Amino acid sequence: MLVRLYLIHRYPIVYGGDAIFRLANTEHIVLLHQLPLLQGAIHYLSAISADPLLIRYFMAAVGAAAGTGFYLLMSKLAPRSLSLDASLLFVSNPFLLMYSVVPYQEILMVAGLLFAFHFAFIERWTLASLCLGAACLTRYEAWLACPVIGAAYLRQTGLRLRPVFAAGLLFGWAPFGWIVFNRGLTPPGSFAAEWSLN
Repeated sequence: MLVRLYLIHRYPIVYGGDAIFRLANTEHIVLLHQLPLLQGAIHYLSAISADPLLIRYFMAAVGAAAGTGFYLLMSKLAPRSLSLDASLLFVSNPFLLMYSVVPYQEILMVAGLLFAFHFAFIERWTLASLCLGAACLTRYEAWLACPVIGAAYLRQTGLRLRPVFAAGLLFGWAPFGWIVFNRGLTPPGSFAAEWSLN
């Protein structure tokens, strides 16, 4: 968190087209084809203060939380000392730092996925569902984790009709809810996926 706060104050200019577009449209929660979680946070934080610094502090907190999620997940896969070293590399990665000091979706999605997989490892399925839902309401790429965590759930419960239905509800509620809300993958007049051979 301290590294992110330093960067925010050292480089106060908000950069990136998406970040500026989000800050320029704080009165909206749904922007084109973008999933709503980050913009919803921006919308409500802007009601507290019009200063983008509050939103940047929120992003710094999300980046720090992602580091915690990374540590918790790594501690299931490696000794704690290695998990700490890996987490320090994660939180100081220039690419991730860049996306966690202005309002970009990526770090919020990564934080949600890290906590979702952590909770799946310890079989806390409701918490895994909530964290996965948060990630899925941030970027479409997170939707790919739904069948993965769902399969982990079914490995524990068995492949019967009721657990399959429960897995679909637990780990597919966010994508399904978004599709129902839009009556399609994206709002009318926008798109999130494009097929191309190039």
